[in-house]
Amino acid sequence: MKKGEVVQIIGPVVDVRFSPGELAPIRNALR
Repeated sequence: MKKGEVVQIIGPVVDVRFSPGELAPIRNALR
C-alpha cells in the first residue's frame, strides 16, 4: 500500500500529498 500525508481537510474535501513516484491509483488511494 502507498502512503501519503493528509495536508488539510475542508468539509468533505481531503487534500492528500504523496511522495514523487508513490501516487496510488485513485480508487485505492485512501482507505
